[in-house]
Order: sequence, then C-alpha cells, then structure tokens
Amino acid sequence: MLLIPQRQLFIRIVPMFGILCLLSLLTITASCKSKKQEKAPDKIATPKKEIAPVLELELGPCFGKCPAYKASFYMAGQMDFEGIAHTKVIGKYRYTIKADLVKDLVTALETIKPMTLKDDYGLAPDFPVTKITYRSGGKVKTIETAANIPDDLLKMQQTIKDAVMMIITEQPGEPIKD
Repeated sequence: MLLIPQRQLFIRIVPMFGILCLLSLLTITASCKSKKQEKAPDKIATPKKEIAPVLELELGPCFGKCPAYKASFYMAGQMDFEGIAHTKVIGKYRYTIKADLVKDLVTALETIKPMTLKDDYGLAPDFPVTKITYRSGGKVKTIETAANIPDDLLKMQQTIKDAVMMIITEQPGEPIKD
C-alpha cells in the first residue's frame, strides 16, 4: 500500500477544492442573473421625481397602535401613500384620484392661511407627530403638531386624514418601485 504523507495530500486537495468552489459560485451567480433578467415586474409605478407634491400629510408612530404613514397629493390627481404601521396598506402605493379632491383639500388648507402658522406646535409624550407640508408659489411650509394645536388646524388635519383613509379603502393602489 502506497502512503502519501498528509502534507502532500493537503497540497493536492486544497487547490482542487478552491477551483470547485469558484466554479460553483460562478454557476450560481450566472443562474441568478438570468432569472432576474427574465422576470418582468407587474404594474409597478415609478414615482415622478420632477414634480413635487402640493400637499403632504405625515403621521408619525406612537407607543400604541396609531397609524403611521405618509400621503403625498399631486395636483394632477394622484396620491402616493406609504403605509408604515397600523394602516390597511403597508408599503408604497400610488392612487389615481380626482384632481378636484386635491383642489378642494388645497382650498380648505388655504382658508387657514398655512404660511402664517407656526412651524411647530410642541411635542407630547406618546402623541404621534403630525406633519403637514404645503407648497405654493415656490414656497414650502411645514407644520409639525402633537399638542396645543389650534382648532382650525386640527380640523384640517382630520379632513386630510379622512380623505387619505377614504382613498386607500375604496380603491387598490399600484405598488411604487423605488
């Protein structure tokens, strides 16, 4: 019986093992690439980067089951929704809506003169922060609230929240690909 010393056996086996690993890795990588190229996405909306939303509502999380989401309204009749927690829809979706709805929300917001309101209405423990961002005439106004909110602003927040909930419950949205 011919005995090969352990060191010589190790020197002969290790390079072959390395070559086999490299070939396996190349095969797996090539098969993954071809599968990615074959699959075409179904109805994935891509966000419009060139146009900023006229109105945004963002609800932050709380320590309970408060809905957390961001809704962006566009004058052309579109709402982008990102459900973060405790909403009917989780993830990013685009909804086609009536342009008149967006115009009505903007008109209602303009009645409370958002550009004259404070930027921040204070924080409160376990109260979610609600943020409204409004764009008009090249100006941007963001108002953050959690406590000590003026009644007219509180009503406006609720009007926008109601519109968002109506939209996401009455129709399916199209997923947005980042």
